[in-house]
Amino acid sequence: MNSIHPKAESHDPAEELVTLFKRDHNTEALNALFVHYRPLILSRIRYYGFLESDAEDLCQECLVGLYSAILHYNPQKSSFGTFARLCIDRMLISVIRSKNRARNIPRESLVDFDESLHLGAVEQDNPEQILEQFDNFSQLLLKIKNALSAFEYSVLLQSFSGMSYSEISVKLGVSVKAVDNAVQRIRRKFSKL
Repeated sequence: MNSIHPKAESHDPAEELVTLFKRDHNTEALNALFVHYRPLILSRIRYYGFLESDAEDLCQECLVGLYSAILHYNPQKSSFGTFARLCIDRMLISVIRSKNRARNIPRESLVDFDESLHLGAVEQDNPEQILEQFDNFSQLLLKIKNALSAFEYSVLLQSFSGMSYSEISVKLGVSVKAVDNAVQRIRRKFSKL
């Protein structure tokens, strides 16, 4: 006797977490979604051929895509997993496009760190002022070194030596986008010093 069984609905716990977050603004649900989708994010980063060294920055970008998926999810249109993957893929494609555009940026249009620090001028014939400025500069360098990650500090040093973003990326074995992201973080940290 053949009995027809209705198709069992697949139950996705992520959809419950999305509902919980959207309904109650439950941050634990949001964090659980981020943790749940991290393996998918990492696999999509590898799928698109990004370097392992770019993974941290790209994960952040993909979490923005995932958050967008959470906010705009409509259960009548698709499953949340499908929609989340689509939003993550779109974010990665956007990164690829901006990376390709960044390759065509003229070097002259990039802001030099020397211009952004404004350390102040010193009269070259006043030894006291030179020594005082040197002490202040040493203290500033120590503050900067403590405020930056090892990668950001490496990018800063390479930039001070006059290297372009692309030269830094080759020397450190990372993408130009990773260098640009590090520079943006450095600038934000400089503004707080």
